[in-house]
Amino acid sequence: DDYEHGMRSLKGSQESKTEEFGNPLEPSVMLSTLCSSFEEARIEDPKSPFDEAGIDLTCAKLCPPDGRRVAAGCSDSAIRIWSMDSWTALSGKGSVDSSSGASCNESVVVLLGHKRGLPIFDLDWNRDGRTLISAGGDGSLRLWDTKAVGSYGELGRIEEKQKIHASGVKSTILQGGDPSTYVPGAKPESEAQRNGSALVCYQGHAPSTPVWSVSIAPCGYYFASAGADSTARLWCTDRPTPVRVFTGHFNENINCVSWHPNCNYIFTGSDDKTVRMWDVHSGNCVRLLSGCAAGVNKVKVSPSGQFVAGADYSGTVHIWDVRNGRKLNEFRHTTLAAKNNLQIPIIESLSFSPCGTALATGSDDCAIRIWETQGLGNHSSNPEFASIHPGEVDRHGTGCITDPAKTFLTQKTSIFDLQYTKRNLLLSVGKYFAH
Repeated sequence: DDYEHGMRSLKGSQESKTEEFGNPLEPSVMLSTLCSSFEEARIEDPKSPFDEAGIDLTCAKLCPPDGRRVAAGCSDSAIRIWSMDSWTALSGKGSVDSSSGASCNESVVVLLGHKRGLPIFDLDWNRDGRTLISAGGDGSLRLWDTKAVGSYGELGRIEEKQKIHASGVKSTILQGGDPSTYVPGAKPESEAQRNGSALVCYQGHAPSTPVWSVSIAPCGYYFASAGADSTARLWCTDRPTPVRVFTGHFNENINCVSWHPNCNYIFTGSDDKTVRMWDVHSGNCVRLLSGCAAGVNKVKVSPSGQFVAGADYSGTVHIWDVRNGRKLNEFRHTTLAAKNNLQIPIIESLSFSPCGTALATGSDDCAIRIWETQGLGNHSSNPEFASIHPGEVDRHGTGCITDPAKTFLTQKTSIFDLQYTKRNLLLSVGKYFAH
């Protein structure tokens, strides 16, 4: 409870001390912008994979824990990964601080494996920052090792040394790069590079139906998926078939899936305007969370596991109490577009701060909004909170907050993913719209 309410004091064995953390309601934001050539004219002699017309970005995820790498799903069934530092010192591609002067618009790793040229709809990183799971339009999920070392690559800086053995036989030692090689009489060859590797292909959803969402459990090993066949499924990484099948939604599209921090429950959001909580041990639905005006496209659980947030296609974020399934509050930003009955912005990403006192939302109206979530259960009953945060009361008797604590506007960048660090730095990635 103290962690949920944002306490910053740390008690040591000898004396109490306080660590400096950023304010989660006014965080510093790091934005990574990806460019797409989907609407551009055909370019002759392209210099990078994205200079070819017709490749669109469909999703993107920041690599934990610090967002130094970004994985993007594309409309051509490929996954492209960029690096923010020089872990790819062999080639320097995609590295913003590379000393080699290489172009930073080329992806470090391109993962190919999904079939039929259908888009990648969702990605999720494992906590180790190395393995990645993708959900594609071909109905399959794939596990990738993004740092696997391949057998080909560009020529590297290799030092050739001659060694004479006691028997008088000469051998060549090639040093430099990762890994170094020792082959008697070898000639200088291309240096091995990290190219990524497909490990497992998981198939279990109905044939010819896309998989919309995938989420890896906080403990690893297990992951959950949601697709257009009215089901969510539980998997483990060492089995190509699902372990559990969750059925109960009344619409064929289950748009999102998210894990509870204790790894015993998953949450799914569907076009039937509900969020359901499932027990992974029994496969039963244990909570039905309702009250949405449109289909639910994003779900996120607070760090304490007490609250769950769901964003629907009307641009509203709904907050429920997991303990009893009661709806507590709504966050709905009153935009000029909504007032003029224009297209309503769609929320594409949600992220709770580590202390649970703030919720960040990213939408396709090129804005990041920070909402205060401390004391959610008292919004509709606490007069003091109601006087500080005046808002409407809907037919369910819950409060509705229309003004975020902070708003960050981007320049034509739609937000795909948000992630708070442990010190409340907000990492974000999005797609730039040229028009």
